[in-house]
Amino acid sequence: MIMSDANKMEQLGEGKMPDISVEQLNKQYGKVYRTFNSQLHIVNKIDPKDYLWIVQPKNEKSIVDYIETRKTDNTKKAYYNAFACAYKYYSNFSNHHKNKKLGKTQESKYQKYIKLATDLGVKHNKEVIEPQTKSAKFVDQSDIVAIRDDWGNKFNADTSNNKTNMIHLVLCLNTYLPSMRSQIYSLPVLKKKLKKPTYNYAYKDESDKLWHINITQKQKGRPNDLDISCGKELSCIIDKSMDAYPRKFLVGSWMKSKEPIKSATIGKELKKLNLGIQVMRTSSASAFLDSNPSNIERKEHADKMLHSVATEQTVYHKRDKLPIVFETKHSRQIPAMSKADIANVVLDTIKNMSVTQKQILVKPKADLTDIERAQIKTEKERIRKAKYRSQNKELINDKARKYVDSNPHVKLHKKITAYLWQINSGKTRNPTQAKLNEYNIVKIDGVYKVKE
Repeated sequence: MIMSDANKMEQLGEGKMPDISVEQLNKQYGKVYRTFNSQLHIVNKIDPKDYLWIVQPKNEKSIVDYIETRKTDNTKKAYYNAFACAYKYYSNFSNHHKNKKLGKTQESKYQKYIKLATDLGVKHNKEVIEPQTKSAKFVDQSDIVAIRDDWGNKFNADTSNNKTNMIHLVLCLNTYLPSMRSQIYSLPVLKKKLKKPTYNYAYKDESDKLWHINITQKQKGRPNDLDISCGKELSCIIDKSMDAYPRKFLVGSWMKSKEPIKSATIGKELKKLNLGIQVMRTSSASAFLDSNPSNIERKEHADKMLHSVATEQTVYHKRDKLPIVFETKHSRQIPAMSKADIANVVLDTIKNMSVTQKQILVKPKADLTDIERAQIKTEKERIRKAKYRSQNKELINDKARKYVDSNPHVKLHKKITAYLWQINSGKTRNPTQAKLNEYNIVKIDGVYKVKE
């Protein structure tokens, strides 16, 4: 019988296991193995240093049958990968103990199941990744407005349906206003505007009877306190929504009025409509830029969408987005193509360009406008930063941790900010007085904030 404990090998003076250790096996796949056992009841208690029961012939069929009952190919792939790695570990173990016959059998099982996992991964990529082309992702703003109006009719027909109410409101917020990120989902509703806000919120101004969204941000080049008016039409829709379903958040959970809606929940509902927050942001930016706005209007619109003008024109303007036409290290790394293929690609690209982009493409460098230069500079900088982050991920994380650890005030500020968000968003419903005193937090007008 094969020894099941890797530590016994060291006692025999035979060294460590090659390729993969039992600790790595447990760390990467222990959760999957525990799932196998909880569903199939193979052993009474799992020893994290003994997974021999997984590769025993009598259990192979039941584990494979269980994996095949999983609904998605992605889950099956992960389970087969974990199953195969158990065979790989014990194959190395057997060979290390000179049981070549058993090691060869286990190696063949590893090859069999790792191939199944690879094939499922390829299938998943073809079904999910390939269809997501730019044209498939882009939805025209007029189509989103039509969906919004359709949900408006459903809400008017039955105002007591909270789910319809919230979905309609999300669509309205993303079409009547420049589409923002998921901040709009968790905005607490206040009675008036705060003088020194420390978080995002919504309120109704009694002077003009309009709803406002107040975004507090600390980013270079953007307003620290951005107050966005919702306008008369959207304000009427919000009033009607609040009357039908009184709640503490602008977009609340349709099950509990005191809790905000989760981004994942609304994202799931939008996905059923073939929409998403990124799709609506892209549509909003494209519709705005197609109207040929002035530079001042571009700046105001970008501020409301919480990004820069260059980002709006290069990242979110998907309808006319160009491949990189300037040379970089990345743009040189392309597959070999015939001259005829390259010519076809260039012609197709130019055919789909807007008039403005065609002008940029043929312009000499000296004639480029400031905005066009900014587009090129931003794209180069984005590529450089992305490459640096991917190559130095651990270094960046270590520097951030050391900075926080070496600056107690920064660490305390992060804790206080996180705790304020938890208690104001409803995540922590009953904050303890001891914690409030520790962080010097008081409740003013129904809102928790740091005492000045």
